[in-house]
Amino acid sequence: MPAGPLLPASTELNETFAAEGWPPYETRFGLHTGDAVVGNIGSSDRMNYTALGATINLAARLEQLNKSYGTQMLVSEAVKERAESDFVFRKVDRIRPKGFAQAVTIFELRCERTGDVAAELAFCQRWDDIDRLLEEDRPTAVADIAALLRQYPGDGVAQFHVRRLSAASESTMDHQPESRSSRGDLPVHRRQA
Repeated sequence: MPAGPLLPASTELNETFAAEGWPPYETRFGLHTGDAVVGNIGSSDRMNYTALGATINLAARLEQLNKSYGTQMLVSEAVKERAESDFVFRKVDRIRPKGFAQAVTIFELRCERTGDVAAELAFCQRWDDIDRLLEEDRPTAVADIAALLRQYPGDGVAQFHVRRLSAASESTMDHQPESRSSRGDLPVHRRQA
């Protein structure tokens, strides 16, 4: 289960809510690591404790992107590199966030590497194989994603890529340029460096 075991308090809260007949409390996280300005900012009339900088902006964008990808916890490559010995990740996409010159590879944090994680590792390997097909713009990627969705119908990342590929296919058939997202966090075309 994606990130669920890492969020026991949220899981416990949602179980309590379900027992009461209340809707679940959706929690989403965006994690990035780097330099930031943190502290009291403002004047003597109005002071706020806050955090500023590109690191904070990327983490905030990742948190928002969870909704599009159907994930609960998205992380940057910098976080994955520092934590992959303790956690299982799967690649989600490469995006070019608004205000960033370089594309950023983003990952879903799936679970801790404790206990039996063989099923998670197999799932992530299967997704990595599909992701390679997506990067190479191989037509078989759609069929492979469809097969994965038959086995895991609720997988938001696969659903996102099916929607993206369908939209790209429709726009190609209509001879119109690919539509762009208004939020500015654009998937990077696979053939571009």
